[in-house]
Amino acid sequence: MMEGIPISIMAGKVDIGEFHTHFNSCIKSIEAIRSQDDKRNAIAQLKKEVEAVAHLLPSYQQLSYSEAIKRELDSLDKPKTRFRFTQRSRQPDPSRKELKKFEDSAVTPTVTGVKGTHLTLGQSNVLLTELDSCTVRIKNASTVTLKSVNNCTFVVECSGPVFIQTASSCLFFIGCHQLRLHGLSNCQIDATIPSGRAVIENCHGLQVHGVEIDDFDYPNGKSPNFTLVQFDHSVLKRREEILQMGV
Repeated sequence: MMEGIPISIMAGKVDIGEFHTHFNSCIKSIEAIRSQDDKRNAIAQLKKEVEAVAHLLPSYQQLSYSEAIKRELDSLDKPKTRFRFTQRSRQPDPSRKELKKFEDSAVTPTVTGVKGTHLTLGQSNVLLTELDSCTVRIKNASTVTLKSVNNCTFVVECSGPVFIQTASSCLFFIGCHQLRLHGLSNCQIDATIPSGRAVIENCHGLQVHGVEIDDFDYPNGKSPNFTLVQFDHSVLKRREEILQMGV
């Protein structure tokens, strides 16, 4: 059974963390519904809730929620392909309109050996390596791979998987379908993932918000390598600054 709408939403406000928890709970409830009609009604209800607060959500979060809802709708007719990556709907998407103004400033999808630079990338497949002290916005991507990055801030909007290998002292704001982290140290991660879970390996000193963590180094749980936190306003403000700058 789906949980009720958060009180903050009923009052005309939205707490992003609270709504994210509510959304993931609803998705899990929908996946457990056996009746196709009941499932369709539950999806429609959740879609209305997302649309009601879409203007208050970060664009990458809107995109992630749209993808999750579309996958559930697709599963009604094609249950066997439920866990495959699906193409985005061709219907108008608020997040696409919001991102369109950045398309002309997009740079090459592969960048390496850059220091102290602001980057905006808008292509499908993105690979970044050896970045230091950079601010990076990745939008409208299908896959993202980040390797050997240090002291950087990333805002990532990706409909598919994101893989980060070897990063230190970085701040990540990520909306994606799957997230895997390998070799990260002393990083902060704010993530929005339909499954509500991310995978880490050979990491330590992580602060994480928005998802649960599966640590391959501690398969039985109780990992000391990460802490689930609520980021303060100064951290979240950094994301909004990047979005407003068009970086």
